[in-house]
Amino acid sequence: MIEGSFKLFNEIGRLIDQGKIEPSYDLSSLENGMYMLLLQTENESKYFKVIKQ
Repeated sequence: MIEGSFKLFNEIGRLIDQGKIEPSYDLSSLENGMYMLLLQTENESKYFKVIKQ
C-alpha cells in the first residue's frame, strides 16, 4: 500500500476530508457532485476528479 495523505475538496475548493491514503473511500455521506481528490506521497502529488452520482 502507498503511504501518504489524501485531501478531498468539493467543487468550490473547500476541504471536505483528509487523512492517510486508504485502498478505498466511503463517499456515501456526500451529496452527488464533483470532487477533487489529492493524493500526496513523499515523491509526488496527484489530483483525481471524482464524480458521485
